Amino acid sequence: MIQDLKEEYRNVLLLDVGDFFWPRKLGELRTKTTAKAMKMMEYDALNVADGELSFGIDFLKGVDAKVRRSFVNSNISGREDFPWQSCLIKTYNGLRVAILGVVSPDLVNHTRMREDGMLIEDPEVSLRRMLSDVREKTDLVVLMSHLGWEPTRTLIDRVSGIDIAIVGHATYPTLDPEKVGKAILLKNSRGGKHLGVVKLWLDDSKKIRKFKSALEELSSDIHIYPEYTLPETEFDTKKRELNQKKKQVRKKEQMMEKFKDWTKLSPEEFIEMMKREKEATDDK
Repeated sequence: MIQDLKEEYRNVLLLDVGDFFWPRKLGELRTKTTAKAMKMMEYDALNVADGELSFGIDFLKGVDAKVRRSFVNSNISGREDFPWQSCLIKTYNGLRVAILGVVSPDLVNHTRMREDGMLIEDPEVSLRRMLSDVREKTDLVVLMSHLGWEPTRTLIDRVSGIDIAIVGHATYPTLDPEKVGKAILLKNSRGGKHLGVVKLWLDDSKKIRKFKSALEELSSDIHIYPEYTLPETEFDTKKRELNQKKKQVRKKEQMMEKFKDWTKLSPEEFIEMMKREKEATDDK
């Protein structure tokens, strides 16, 4: 669907509000597979949120450079070697678009962040400091907010200078927008089941004149490009290999446990046990 949209429209901005990496089962393998897929889809901006930060700064530095160049976060400080930028600026036919990203201090692992030399600032403080300079350099400002709906709404109500805020860290059934002052708030989806599509029409002064938004369901009816299935195929193969190795390790551990039990038996008890096991096998 993304490829089809890029072919239909010349100026497309592809964004993710955060938690595209997440520390669940097979987390590192899933993350590397996700990074491969994102490289193929050519994301413009990826907000670094609590899911990404849970892997640590060194892991994020090791992500493919093409994907890493899309990383953005505007309210984390403390180091000079972050694998992300505090603001990304994209230009489309003379239209300059600034992309900012914030994550809630309530979501991150502060102990892990301190170990990595990172500090997290209140999003309102960070945005107030940045926006005056950003507005001078750009025509539109897009905020990727990993705060949830109500905290983002409050933030936009208090901080001026944002044109569009895309809200993550919650599950929403629609992409229904809300206007807060001059800003447009949009609800994000999650889990890879939908693609949020927002179309903008601008006036001569490069202000938003009209917009339309919808959640497009990612179903089996979508045109599939075979090359885009490669990361998932590789993931399934490696997953099977890892599961097979785990089974082999567990089988070896069970044999070792059984061997320890055998060493406690007398010769007579061992012979009797082997007879019972043979009889049980013959009965099957």
